[in-house]
Amino acid sequence: MNTGNIFFRVLSFVIGMAVFGFYIYVVNHFTNGNVLEFPYLVLTFYFAFCVVLFPFIAYTHNDIVERLRFLSSTSTNIIMFVIAPILFFKGRKDSDSAES
Repeated sequence: MNTGNIFFRVLSFVIGMAVFGFYIYVVNHFTNGNVLEFPYLVLTFYFAFCVVLFPFIAYTHNDIVERLRFLSSTSTNIIMFVIAPILFFKGRKDSDSAES
């Protein structure tokens, strides 16, 4: 891996942590809920999973960003963060079927 790739993955991780922090802030301050109680616990696990997978798909799935040109880059990053597990497992499935 070159240094640009490592820098981009670290930057993607920081963006993912910022979105996850925003989620925690919204749940705690606007809904008066707790992220570790049932309705929000499912979303907390999902977003924690997204934080881990977002750096892996942010660098490889630039075609989605090209399709969403009409949105701002912040909105595009948030959308890609939310669908990161779907894109990651779809990419893994496609690469497994290509190898067979």
